[in-house]
Amino acid sequence: MFNVWSFFTKRSRFSFILIATILFLGIGSILDIPKESAPDINVPIAIVSTVLPGASPLDVESLVTNVLEEPLKNSLDNVKNITSSSSGGVSAITIEFQASADIPKSMRSVRDEVEIAKRDLPEDATDPQVIEIDFGSDPVVTATLSGSIPSEILFTIAQEVSDKLETVSGVSSVVLSGVPNKEVQVVIDTQLLNQYGLTITDVTRAIAGANTSLPVGNIEMNGVEFPVRLSGDIENSYDVADIPIISVGGAPVYIRDVARVFDGRSELTSLSRTSLDNEPSKTSVSFEVFKSSSAKITRVSVAVQDELRQMQEAGGILENLEVHNMFDAGEELRGDLSTLTKSGLYTVLLVSLVLVIAVGWREALIAAISIPLSFLVAFIALNYSGNTLNFITLFALILSIGIIVDSTIVIVEGINRKLQDLSRGDDESKKDIQKIKSDAALEVVKEFHIPLTTGTMTTIAVFAPLLMVSGITGEFIKSIPYTIIFVLASSLLVALGFVPMFATKLLRRGSTTVGAFSRKREELVFKFEEGYKKYLTKVLNSKESENVLFLTLIVVFIFTLALPSLGAVRVVFFEDSNSDYVVLDTSLPIGSTLSQTDLEIRKAEEVLYTIPEATSFVTTVGRGSAFTDPFGGGASGSARSANIFVNLDLSRDRETTEILDDIRIGLLEIKTSEIRVDQLSDGPPSLAPITVTLFGDDLTDLELAASLVENSLREIPGTADVSSSVKDTTTEFVFSVNREEAVAMGADIRVIAANLRVALYGENVTEIKQLGDDIDIVAKVALDSTQSGAFNTNNTTLESLTRVNITTQQGIFPLSNFVNVSVEPSRASVVHKEGERIATVSSRIGEGGNALVINKELQAKMASNLIPEGVRISYGGESEDVDQSFKDMFTALIIGLISMFAILVLQFNSFRFATYVLSIVPLSLIGVFAGLMITGTPLSFPSIMGFIALSGIVVNNSIILIDTINKERRKHGTTKTMQEIVVGASAARLRPVLLTALTTVVGMVPLLFVAALWVPLAYALMFGLSFATIITLLLVPSIYVRWPGKRI
Repeated sequence: MFNVWSFFTKRSRFSFILIATILFLGIGSILDIPKESAPDINVPIAIVSTVLPGASPLDVESLVTNVLEEPLKNSLDNVKNITSSSSGGVSAITIEFQASADIPKSMRSVRDEVEIAKRDLPEDATDPQVIEIDFGSDPVVTATLSGSIPSEILFTIAQEVSDKLETVSGVSSVVLSGVPNKEVQVVIDTQLLNQYGLTITDVTRAIAGANTSLPVGNIEMNGVEFPVRLSGDIENSYDVADIPIISVGGAPVYIRDVARVFDGRSELTSLSRTSLDNEPSKTSVSFEVFKSSSAKITRVSVAVQDELRQMQEAGGILENLEVHNMFDAGEELRGDLSTLTKSGLYTVLLVSLVLVIAVGWREALIAAISIPLSFLVAFIALNYSGNTLNFITLFALILSIGIIVDSTIVIVEGINRKLQDLSRGDDESKKDIQKIKSDAALEVVKEFHIPLTTGTMTTIAVFAPLLMVSGITGEFIKSIPYTIIFVLASSLLVALGFVPMFATKLLRRGSTTVGAFSRKREELVFKFEEGYKKYLTKVLNSKESENVLFLTLIVVFIFTLALPSLGAVRVVFFEDSNSDYVVLDTSLPIGSTLSQTDLEIRKAEEVLYTIPEATSFVTTVGRGSAFTDPFGGGASGSARSANIFVNLDLSRDRETTEILDDIRIGLLEIKTSEIRVDQLSDGPPSLAPITVTLFGDDLTDLELAASLVENSLREIPGTADVSSSVKDTTTEFVFSVNREEAVAMGADIRVIAANLRVALYGENVTEIKQLGDDIDIVAKVALDSTQSGAFNTNNTTLESLTRVNITTQQGIFPLSNFVNVSVEPSRASVVHKEGERIATVSSRIGEGGNALVINKELQAKMASNLIPEGVRISYGGESEDVDQSFKDMFTALIIGLISMFAILVLQFNSFRFATYVLSIVPLSLIGVFAGLMITGTPLSFPSIMGFIALSGIVVNNSIILIDTINKERRKHGTTKTMQEIVVGASAARLRPVLLTALTTVVGMVPLLFVAALWVPLAYALMFGLSFATIITLLLVPSIYVRWPGKRI
């Protein structure tokens, strides 16, 4: 291997060509690599959605969900879990596969099973839609549109804007809120129907049959064939009104004779308002722009903003309207990349400054050159391996700076020391200086290429198992091991190949002794080394001191491990970030209208007016938030749902968590609804911090158990936004068909259901084909003859509804002849997990809360509560995520340590020395936990990542230290005592060991100011490495002297 590395120094001109190639390909890769705000999360998740119009949740459960769920549960492979929700008229089944599953194959399997099972669905059910979930489908741009113009004009302009934006390259869809759809409304008068002896079905069939355009064949004339088409297209509302239904006494009865026909818009299903600078919110139209999976965020963002600017210019459709950007993911991404890039530059500067002070500017320059060169090689690998550049990738690059410079420091410091030794010897002629530097460089490479390669391999070994972390979290962090593995491999190439070549060009023989500063520095280094030698000798000479050291480390280590259990160190999954965005959302009880939901969310707006940091917000009523949807971008639509997206002042003094506490206090004054609030998270999508799942067959028992859990959870300090999935109950009218009467009169139950559906909900009978969006023709029934409009047609009495006529084989009869009406309790939804009925109770973490502590206290409370028989409880949420992720991380760490041990045994050919090296890893936890406790930082997923990174660094220092001791032992084993050998070798490695630790710790400082997400990792690495460096310089020499072994 030495011959390979020496080639780069001996053939320096070729090395420069290779460096130029790396520069060209690396810069090209930086420009070409896809840039995202967050890593791609490719966990196979499918949702099977089916609509059964007008059906209750229990009917949807029995007729749709159970039919589809059973074969999916029994036939699919690699399934992690299956959940389902049966709500009014809609069934949604979610299948999450194992992360290792093949996504295209998994989706095909789901579609195949659904295709077979759908044969058993009711005829009125729509074909099930299989949707693949994309976790990266948050809106790219969210904006609002408002102005002092009539609402109809505003709606029209908004639709035009939406249509234009959908043509922008990379845009997959635009979701409008506050804009009703255009439609032709046919409002049927039941009294007029009865006069003519007609039914609702007669009307809908007539409209659908009249809108026909079909090719019917060809006709030949004069030897030429011409196609023949039957054209009966409906072009406008007048055509609808003039459609004949039947003929009575030779005179046709038209649609206009039994119904009123309107050109209008559908009832509003969503509302939108915008507030700027704490001013009262104004009615607006909001739109969310989503990108296609292959498109780049920055390009889509710029293209959308350019399109909006063009529309706002003179003569544009938005010339006199107000357009406000509430969120721009492209701008956020550019800001994040800029911040992280600056942080990386600061890290390089700080590391270089440390090296300038410690070893000299020439040596620091070589190290500074090696960092971007290593990065360029890594970028080439990242780009061609299909990775993206996101904030996780950039973070990993910054994290790696302190690691990759270690090898360079060892080489540069070694060459520097060789040249110093030579400068003290006989003077050489000037013409031999280059050869002297080249020989010194090659000698250092020969000395250190094996331990440096081993050190790099052990660090790779500890990061590589992170690729095995499962689920969404594993997908979220996989960029870290990929990036660091590529960077470490690149740094080894640079350190052993290019750095020695740079040293021969830049370093001067004996340069460190030139100048007052350099002389002073070397004097201080010499004194420090001598002081270390004296102290280490004193420790090694005293068995009692060694025993105290060993015993103290063991006791402190055991005590440190108990800190989380004692509550001195909090345990969380991901610490709350200091986000610039806050989301409030609510879901009112089932049956709530859009206006009622609007009234409740306006109360939340009043709270926001009192928050000075809330610079602007957009309220959407009738839809949930795309940002808080656990599946990313699937914002649910319901009249009882609403959300507020809040922009916080970027120059604010307070942390986001403090602002959230103030908002929650204000929301407590709202007694008529529960409104949740949270900030956007930088971490991976996850469950609520506290989630309790109850399993049982009886819905009443589940509701009782959920109520007990909810009340117990509210009593525990540190909880916030406690909610239950089964509290939303109401009553419903159940129309039970008298089957004997129906059969006797020849009534078709499906016809009865269809007539009821049109009477209550309306029916999209057909559509008018137009360029652009088609216009639906909607049939409704005015059950109350006093109503004149097309809205609220179902505002009636049961008596009016049962008078609706039904066509049977025996004639036309009122609905009351076939049905019995009863009032029964109704639920908003029935939820399944693995085919079992469940209820969930969830909570967020309030001030001073700890998910693990809250879960323990809740379990203690529930142990004394009488849970209904047949109901069992599962405690999950963030604690479940913590348990699983920590388990995966622990497994990855164990695999990494085993791999490291194998590599160390391979190098040293000794179990003893491999054990000495690895002994530092667990003891470094003392520094990690102490640092977390001192700074008040929780033990979290990022801090565990810091410990893993720490393991690789401290092992590298120990490897080189023991390798140096072994070499000195072989060289002077017969002339020096073991203590002299160990002390001398340890002193020789003192400066590089301290420099690697100092550069890594200093390199972590900028991370403390980049994102709150990574602060735990930075602290874990900084405190852990500082402590590990001290014990490396004391413990490794001590155990080596005490148990050196007979041979090496």
